Amino acid sequence: MTIKSTRNLLAAALLSACATVAILSTPASAATLNEVVQRHLAAAQSAANGKDFTKAQAEIDAARAARGRTPYDDLMINKFAIPVAANSDNMAAAAVAAQAVADSPALDEKEKPGALNIAIQLSLNVKENDKAIAYAKKLEALKPTDPAMLRIIASAYYVGGDYPTAKAFANAQIAAAKAANKQPDRDIMLVLMSANVGLKDENGAEQALEEIVAAYNDPN
Repeated sequence: MTIKSTRNLLAAALLSACATVAILSTPASAATLNEVVQRHLAAAQSAANGKDFTKAQAEIDAARAARGRTPYDDLMINKFAIPVAANSDNMAAAAVAAQAVADSPALDEKEKPGALNIAIQLSLNVKENDKAIAYAKKLEALKPTDPAMLRIIASAYYVGGDYPTAKAFANAQIAAAKAANKQPDRDIMLVLMSANVGLKDENGAEQALEEIVAAYNDPN
């Protein structure tokens, strides 16, 4: 197995997670938003719900132009901008908005894991791997337990080319699963194998592959 083939396999699995981006269903709070921002975001939401993403984007742009915006206003604008840009196939703009959300000083602590998760995915989507790795480290520091988040952290390290960190992270997750008498996550095991390939550790890659075969009986 080559570095290119394993990288493509993981990248395909990762990017599929970005294929569908839902429209926000909860209106922004009029009590905490700038009145002009609130009005334009409400119009953007209405347009997006009707699949008119061109109009939705125009309303978001108008909200960005409002005077007297606070960090919370900008946070909400960017939250709205992510799905609108993604559904308009403008993944570069979606990534910029997701990064702004993850970096926002107004972001609530409980929202940080989800915001970082999205920022990682969209940063990788537009091949901003250094940013994806930086967000992955921040997410890892929050000690998430969601398997999907653990996979995205591992994938960010691997796809970003940080093979030593990818290997260490994957080994830690596999060890934790075994200690809890659980089956290690297949995608995490794949990251371990792929990171070993990237590090030219053929024995390590073969051992990881054998463990995947033993655990999942996958003929591929």
